[in-house]
Amino acid sequence: ILGGWCPDHSTLGRFIEGLHGEVSEALFERLTVEALRAIGKRVCDVSLDGTIVCAVASRYGRLHADAITERLARAQQRAAAASGDEKATEALERARACADALAAQQRVRREVGRDLESIQICPSEPEAVTHKTKEGAFHPAYVGSVVATPERFIVGVDVDPRDELVSVQPMLEQAMAISVSVKTVVAFVDQSERPSMMAL
Repeated sequence: ILGGWCPDHSTLGRFIEGLHGEVSEALFERLTVEALRAIGKRVCDVSLDGTIVCAVASRYGRLHADAITERLARAQQRAAAASGDEKATEALERARACADALAAQQRVRREVGRDLESIQICPSEPEAVTHKTKEGAFHPAYVGSVVATPERFIVGVDVDPRDELVSVQPMLEQAMAISVSVKTVVAFVDQSERPSMMAL
């Protein structure tokens, strides 16, 4: 999509920090509409792909189910004993967030028949899901996905903690919301990077 141009991490960080609060989904959609209008593009084929984006949280602080349950019980006891204590309340909220994230991951894994014992939750970023990176390490992460036109205009973006396939529908809806009539989607749907094509 970037045509071989690869900005380094510090450049991206400075850009995000400098425009914090100003870059929004509405701004993205407005600029994309203007750009597509300028080149007269309304109907097009699009490509879809996703990549694993590591969470800020360290992979060494992850907790298993037993530790999360114990942590929640301790936080509840402390909050009850120190009624009105702000730190105890915040600790309880963090413990509940971990417990909620654990329950959500367990529900998803039960539905697909996967092992529950290996689930780990990162307390500082409980919504992140453990993924295997391209380097072979397991890290709390998200799956960031984009839809782009042949002219390299990104017309849809989404981030899901688990799966890029979950992002397909919202990204196509976003593309159509910015006046792009999608004809064919080329999607890279597995780690072998084999393209899968569907016509709309």
